[in-house]
Amino acid sequence: LVLTARGMGAGALAECGATWRRGLVYAPGLGVIAMGLAMGGEGVLRAFGLGETLSDEGGRVLRIVALGLPFMGIYMTSAYFLEGLKRPTPAMAIMAAANVLNLLLNWMWIYGGWGFEAGGAVGSAWASTVVRGFLAAAIVVYIWTLADHARLGVRTRAKIFRGGGWASWAMQRRIGYSAGVSQAVESVAFSLLTLIAGLLGTVALAAYSIAFQVLGLTFMVALGFGSATAVLVGHAWGRRDRAEVLLLVEERRLRGVPIGRKPTWLRVTIPRVGCHRCGALRQVRLPFAEARVSYTWAFERYALDLCRHMTMLDVARHLGVSWDVVKD
Repeated sequence: LVLTARGMGAGALAECGATWRRGLVYAPGLGVIAMGLAMGGEGVLRAFGLGETLSDEGGRVLRIVALGLPFMGIYMTSAYFLEGLKRPTPAMAIMAAANVLNLLLNWMWIYGGWGFEAGGAVGSAWASTVVRGFLAAAIVVYIWTLADHARLGVRTRAKIFRGGGWASWAMQRRIGYSAGVSQAVESVAFSLLTLIAGLLGTVALAAYSIAFQVLGLTFMVALGFGSATAVLVGHAWGRRDRAEVLLLVEERRLRGVPIGRKPTWLRVTIPRVGCHRCGALRQVRLPFAEARVSYTWAFERYALDLCRHMTMLDVARHLGVSWDVVKD
Protein backbone atom coordinates (compact mmCIF):
# COMPACT_ATOMS: atom_id res chain seq x y z
CA LEU A 1 0.00 0.00 0.00
CA VAL A 2 2.64 2.52 1.08
CA LEU A 3 5.19 1.74 -1.64
CA THR A 4 2.54 1.63 -4.35
CA ALA A 5 1.21 5.03 -3.26
CA ARG A 6 4.74 6.42 -3.14
CA GLY A 7 5.50 5.08 -6.61
CA MET A 8 2.35 6.69 -7.99
CA GLY A 9 3.21 10.00 -6.36
CA ALA A 10 6.73 9.90 -7.79
CA GLY A 11 5.49 8.89 -11.25
CA ALA A 12 7.44 5.60 -11.09
CA LEU A 13 4.54 3.47 -12.31
CA ALA A 14 6.64 0.40 -13.09
CA GLU A 15 7.73 0.28 -9.44
CA CYS A 16 4.06 -0.08 -8.45
CA GLY A 17 3.75 -3.34 -10.36
CA ALA A 18 7.07 -4.58 -8.97
CA THR A 19 5.76 -3.94 -5.46
CA TRP A 20 2.63 -5.99 -6.20
CA ARG A 21 4.62 -8.88 -7.67
CA ARG A 22 6.89 -8.95 -4.63
CA GLY A 23 3.81 -9.01 -2.44
CA LEU A 24 2.54 -12.04 -4.35
CA VAL A 25 5.65 -13.87 -3.17
CA TYR A 26 5.53 -12.71 0.45
CA ALA A 27 1.79 -13.03 1.12
CA PRO A 28 1.13 -16.65 0.08
CA GLY A 29 4.47 -17.68 1.57
CA LEU A 30 3.51 -16.30 4.96
CA GLY A 31 0.03 -17.78 4.47
CA VAL A 32 1.52 -21.25 3.97
CA ILE A 33 3.60 -20.86 7.16
CA ALA A 34 0.51 -19.80 9.11
CA MET A 35 -1.44 -22.68 7.59
CA GLY A 36 1.20 -25.14 8.75
CA LEU A 37 1.04 -23.77 12.30
CA ALA A 38 -2.77 -23.93 12.29
CA MET A 39 -2.71 -27.61 11.35
CA GLY A 40 -1.64 -28.37 14.90
CA GLY A 41 -4.46 -26.33 16.38
CA GLU A 42 -6.20 -29.33 17.93
CA GLY A 43 -3.21 -30.00 20.19
CA VAL A 44 -3.07 -26.34 21.22
CA LEU A 45 -6.76 -26.38 22.17
CA ARG A 46 -6.23 -29.50 24.27
CA ALA A 47 -3.18 -27.96 25.94
CA PHE A 48 -5.28 -24.96 27.02
CA GLY A 49 -7.74 -27.28 28.73
CA LEU A 50 -10.68 -27.17 26.34
CA GLY A 51 -12.94 -30.21 26.37
CA GLU A 52 -12.34 -33.17 24.09
CA THR A 53 -15.34 -32.49 21.85
CA LEU A 54 -14.63 -28.78 21.51
CA SER A 55 -10.93 -29.44 20.82
CA ASP A 56 -11.63 -32.08 18.17
CA GLU A 57 -14.29 -30.06 16.36
CA GLY A 58 -12.40 -26.79 16.78
CA GLY A 59 -9.21 -28.35 15.41
CA ARG A 60 -11.11 -29.71 12.41
CA VAL A 61 -12.63 -26.31 11.65
CA LEU A 62 -9.26 -24.61 12.12
CA ARG A 63 -7.57 -26.92 9.62
CA ILE A 64 -10.20 -26.16 6.98
CA VAL A 65 -10.06 -22.39 7.56
CA ALA A 66 -6.25 -22.52 7.43
CA LEU A 67 -6.41 -23.74 3.82
CA GLY A 68 -7.71 -20.31 2.82
CA LEU A 69 -4.94 -18.26 4.49
CA PRO A 70 -2.64 -18.11 1.41
CA PHE A 71 -5.62 -17.01 -0.71
CA MET A 72 -6.50 -14.28 1.78
CA GLY A 73 -2.92 -13.04 1.72
CA ILE A 74 -3.05 -12.75 -2.07
CA TYR A 75 -6.33 -10.83 -1.92
CA MET A 76 -5.13 -8.41 0.76
CA THR A 77 -1.89 -7.73 -1.15
CA SER A 78 -3.82 -7.07 -4.35
CA ALA A 79 -6.48 -4.92 -2.65
CA TYR A 80 -3.79 -2.76 -1.03
CA PHE A 81 -2.12 -2.43 -4.43
CA LEU A 82 -5.34 -1.09 -5.95
CA GLU A 83 -5.88 1.25 -2.99
CA GLY A 84 -2.36 2.59 -3.45
CA LEU A 85 -3.31 3.37 -7.06
CA LYS A 86 -6.41 5.19 -5.76
CA ARG A 87 -8.63 2.52 -7.34
CA PRO A 88 -10.42 0.94 -4.35
CA THR A 89 -13.76 0.36 -6.13
CA PRO A 90 -12.84 -2.93 -7.92
CA ALA A 91 -11.66 -4.56 -4.68
CA MET A 92 -14.85 -3.38 -2.96
CA ALA A 93 -17.00 -4.82 -5.77
CA ILE A 94 -15.18 -8.16 -5.62
CA MET A 95 -15.65 -8.28 -1.84
CA ALA A 96 -19.37 -7.50 -2.25
CA ALA A 97 -19.71 -10.37 -4.74
CA ALA A 98 -17.80 -12.63 -2.33
CA ASN A 99 -20.26 -11.78 0.46
CA VAL A 100 -23.17 -12.83 -1.76
CA LEU A 101 -21.34 -16.08 -2.60
CA ASN A 102 -20.63 -16.61 1.10
CA LEU A 103 -24.31 -16.25 1.99
CA LEU A 104 -25.24 -18.81 -0.65
CA LEU A 105 -22.58 -21.31 0.41
CA ASN A 106 -23.48 -20.88 4.08
CA TRP A 107 -27.12 -21.62 3.33
CA MET A 108 -26.09 -24.73 1.39
CA TRP A 109 -23.37 -26.12 3.63
CA ILE A 110 -24.39 -24.94 7.12
CA TYR A 111 -28.16 -25.49 6.96
CA GLY A 112 -28.32 -28.11 4.20
CA GLY A 113 -29.96 -26.03 1.45
CA TRP A 114 -30.53 -27.45 -2.06
CA GLY A 115 -30.14 -31.01 -0.85
CA PHE A 116 -26.70 -30.65 0.71
CA GLU A 117 -26.02 -32.25 4.08
CA ALA A 118 -26.05 -29.74 6.94
CA GLY A 119 -22.43 -29.25 8.02
CA GLY A 120 -22.69 -26.63 10.78
CA ALA A 121 -19.36 -25.05 11.70
CA VAL A 122 -17.48 -27.33 9.30
CA GLY A 123 -19.70 -26.18 6.44
CA SER A 124 -19.08 -22.57 7.40
CA ALA A 125 -15.32 -23.20 7.38
CA TRP A 126 -15.45 -24.70 3.89
CA ALA A 127 -17.55 -21.75 2.70
CA SER A 128 -14.98 -19.27 4.04
CA THR A 129 -12.11 -21.14 2.38
CA VAL A 130 -13.87 -21.32 -1.01
CA VAL A 131 -14.79 -17.63 -0.84
CA ARG A 132 -11.17 -16.69 -0.08
CA GLY A 133 -10.08 -18.66 -3.12
CA PHE A 134 -12.64 -16.75 -5.20
CA LEU A 135 -11.39 -13.42 -3.83
CA ALA A 136 -7.77 -14.22 -4.71
CA ALA A 137 -8.57 -15.46 -8.21
CA ALA A 138 -10.95 -12.61 -9.07
CA ILE A 139 -8.69 -9.77 -7.99
CA VAL A 140 -5.54 -11.24 -9.59
CA VAL A 141 -7.38 -11.68 -12.90
CA TYR A 142 -8.65 -8.09 -12.69
CA ILE A 143 -5.16 -6.65 -12.04
CA TRP A 144 -3.56 -8.88 -14.67
CA THR A 145 -5.98 -7.57 -17.32
CA LEU A 146 -5.79 -3.87 -16.43
CA ALA A 147 -5.78 -1.63 -19.48
CA ASP A 148 -2.57 0.02 -18.27
CA HIS A 149 -0.88 -3.16 -17.05
CA ALA A 150 2.18 -2.47 -19.23
CA ARG A 151 2.79 0.98 -17.72
CA LEU A 152 2.33 -0.41 -14.22
CA GLY A 153 4.56 -3.41 -14.90
CA VAL A 154 2.16 -5.90 -13.33
CA ARG A 155 3.31 -8.68 -15.69
CA THR A 156 7.00 -8.05 -15.15
CA ARG A 157 8.57 -11.01 -13.42
CA ALA A 158 9.70 -10.26 -9.88
CA LYS A 159 13.40 -10.87 -9.25
CA ILE A 160 13.72 -12.85 -6.07
CA PHE A 161 17.43 -13.61 -5.63
CA ARG A 162 19.27 -12.71 -8.85
CA GLY A 163 19.98 -9.24 -10.16
CA GLY A 164 19.85 -7.65 -6.72
CA GLY A 165 16.28 -8.83 -6.28
CA TRP A 166 16.36 -9.68 -2.58
CA ALA A 167 18.29 -6.52 -1.69
CA SER A 168 15.86 -4.39 -3.69
CA TRP A 169 13.03 -5.68 -1.50
CA ALA A 170 14.61 -4.28 1.69
CA MET A 171 12.32 -1.24 1.91
CA GLN A 172 9.20 -3.36 1.44
CA ARG A 173 10.32 -5.79 4.13
CA ARG A 174 11.26 -3.00 6.56
CA ILE A 175 7.85 -1.37 6.24
CA GLY A 176 6.17 -4.75 6.58
CA TYR A 177 7.99 -5.81 9.74
CA SER A 178 6.27 -3.32 12.04
CA ALA A 179 2.84 -3.92 10.51
CA GLY A 180 3.38 -7.68 10.67
CA VAL A 181 4.45 -7.67 14.31
CA SER A 182 1.51 -5.44 15.23
CA GLN A 183 -0.90 -7.75 13.40
CA ALA A 184 0.64 -10.84 14.99
CA VAL A 185 0.37 -9.44 18.53
CA GLU A 186 -3.22 -8.37 17.91
CA SER A 187 -4.17 -11.77 16.46
CA VAL A 188 -2.57 -13.65 19.35
CA ALA A 189 -4.38 -11.45 21.88
CA PHE A 190 -7.78 -12.02 20.27
CA SER A 191 -7.06 -15.74 19.94
CA LEU A 192 -6.31 -15.95 23.66
CA LEU A 193 -9.63 -14.25 24.40
CA THR A 194 -11.35 -16.84 22.22
CA LEU A 195 -9.62 -19.63 24.14
CA ILE A 196 -10.74 -18.12 27.43
CA ALA A 197 -14.32 -17.95 26.14
CA GLY A 198 -14.02 -21.61 25.14
CA LEU A 199 -13.05 -22.52 28.68
CA LEU A 200 -16.38 -21.06 29.82
CA GLY A 201 -18.35 -23.38 27.52
CA THR A 202 -19.71 -23.62 23.99
CA VAL A 203 -22.51 -21.09 24.58
CA ALA A 204 -20.06 -18.48 25.93
CA LEU A 205 -17.75 -19.15 22.99
CA ALA A 206 -20.57 -18.70 20.48
CA ALA A 207 -21.75 -15.49 22.17
CA TYR A 208 -18.24 -14.07 22.23
CA SER A 209 -17.69 -14.92 18.55
CA ILE A 210 -20.88 -13.10 17.54
CA ALA A 211 -20.04 -10.05 19.66
CA PHE A 212 -16.49 -9.97 18.29
CA GLN A 213 -17.73 -9.96 14.69
CA VAL A 214 -20.13 -7.10 15.43
CA LEU A 215 -17.43 -5.06 17.19
CA GLY A 216 -15.18 -5.69 14.21
CA LEU A 217 -17.37 -3.38 12.15
CA THR A 218 -16.19 -0.37 14.17
CA PHE A 219 -12.61 -1.48 13.67
CA MET A 220 -13.18 -1.54 9.92
CA VAL A 221 -14.14 2.13 9.99
CA ALA A 222 -10.89 3.07 11.73
CA LEU A 223 -8.93 0.83 9.37
CA GLY A 224 -10.53 2.58 6.40
CA PHE A 225 -9.44 6.00 7.65
CA GLY A 226 -5.95 4.66 8.31
CA SER A 227 -5.61 3.13 4.85
CA ALA A 228 -6.90 6.28 3.15
CA THR A 229 -4.42 8.37 5.10
CA ALA A 230 -1.56 6.03 4.19
CA VAL A 231 -2.43 6.37 0.50
CA LEU A 232 -2.57 10.18 0.61
CA VAL A 233 0.65 10.44 2.62
CA GLY A 234 2.33 7.94 0.28
CA HIS A 235 1.41 9.99 -2.78
CA ALA A 236 2.63 13.18 -1.12
CA TRP A 237 5.82 11.45 -0.01
CA GLY A 238 6.45 10.26 -3.56
CA ARG A 239 6.10 13.86 -4.79
CA ARG A 240 8.41 15.01 -1.97
CA ASP A 241 5.61 17.32 -0.82
CA ARG A 242 6.47 17.68 2.86
CA ALA A 243 3.83 20.36 3.43
CA GLU A 244 1.02 18.06 2.29
CA VAL A 245 2.33 15.18 4.41
CA LEU A 246 2.22 17.36 7.52
CA LEU A 247 -1.22 18.65 6.55
CA LEU A 248 -2.70 15.15 6.34
CA VAL A 249 -1.72 13.84 9.77
CA GLU A 250 -1.09 15.03 13.30
CA GLU A 251 0.60 13.15 16.10
CA ARG A 252 -0.75 13.36 19.64
CA ARG A 253 0.59 12.00 22.91
CA LEU A 254 -2.15 10.83 25.27
CA ARG A 255 -1.93 9.75 28.90
CA GLY A 256 -3.30 6.24 29.49
CA VAL A 257 -4.19 4.25 32.62
CA PRO A 258 -0.98 3.58 34.58
CA ILE A 259 0.32 0.07 35.08
CA GLY A 260 0.97 -0.03 38.81
CA ARG A 261 2.93 3.16 39.49
CA LYS A 262 4.32 3.30 35.95
CA PRO A 263 2.68 5.94 33.69
CA THR A 264 1.67 4.91 30.18
CA TRP A 265 1.53 7.08 27.07
CA LEU A 266 -0.10 6.50 23.69
CA ARG A 267 1.46 8.03 20.59
CA VAL A 268 -1.36 8.37 18.08
CA THR A 269 -1.09 9.50 14.47
CA ILE A 270 -4.45 11.07 13.61
CA PRO A 271 -5.50 11.66 9.99
CA ARG A 272 -7.16 14.84 8.83
CA VAL A 273 -10.00 14.81 6.31
CA GLY A 274 -11.07 17.66 4.06
CA CYS A 275 -14.16 18.65 2.09
CA HIS A 276 -13.52 19.17 -1.62
CA ARG A 277 -16.47 21.56 -1.88
CA CYS A 278 -15.85 24.05 0.91
CA GLY A 279 -12.22 23.28 1.65
CA ALA A 280 -12.88 22.67 5.36
CA LEU A 281 -10.28 20.54 7.13
CA ARG A 282 -11.15 18.43 10.16
CA GLN A 283 -9.27 16.03 12.36
CA VAL A 284 -10.78 12.54 12.61
CA ARG A 285 -12.40 11.99 16.01
CA LEU A 286 -10.72 9.44 18.22
CA PRO A 287 -13.02 6.79 19.76
CA PHE A 288 -11.07 6.84 23.05
CA ALA A 289 -10.23 10.50 23.75
CA GLU A 290 -11.61 14.01 23.46
CA ALA A 291 -10.25 16.35 20.81
CA ARG A 292 -8.42 18.86 23.02
CA VAL A 293 -7.23 16.89 26.04
CA SER A 294 -3.99 15.07 26.81
CA TYR A 295 -5.49 11.88 28.24
CA THR A 296 -7.78 9.00 27.25
CA TRP A 297 -11.31 8.37 28.49
CA ALA A 298 -10.01 5.35 30.40
CA PHE A 299 -7.56 7.62 32.28
CA GLU A 300 -10.41 10.05 32.98
CA ARG A 301 -12.62 7.29 34.43
CA TYR A 302 -9.71 6.03 36.53
CA ALA A 303 -9.05 9.50 37.96
CA LEU A 304 -12.76 9.97 38.73
CA ASP A 305 -12.87 6.65 40.58
CA LEU A 306 -9.85 7.68 42.65
CA CYS A 307 -11.52 11.03 43.50
CA ARG A 308 -14.27 9.12 45.31
CA HIS A 309 -11.70 7.96 47.88
CA MET A 310 -8.98 10.64 47.78
CA THR A 311 -8.66 14.39 47.48
CA MET A 312 -7.99 15.85 44.05
CA LEU A 313 -4.52 16.92 45.18
CA ASP A 314 -3.69 13.39 46.32
CA VAL A 315 -5.00 11.97 43.04
CA ALA A 316 -2.87 14.44 41.08
CA ARG A 317 0.23 13.46 43.04
CA HIS A 318 -0.54 9.76 42.63
CA LEU A 319 -1.01 10.05 38.86
CA GLY A 320 1.85 12.48 38.34
CA VAL A 321 -0.30 15.21 36.76
CA SER A 322 -1.21 18.74 37.71
CA TRP A 323 -4.16 19.53 39.92
CA ASP A 324 -5.84 21.34 37.02
CA VAL A 325 -5.92 18.13 34.97
CA VAL A 326 -7.75 16.27 37.75
CA LYS A 327 -10.11 19.21 38.33
CA ASP A 328 -11.05 19.37 34.64
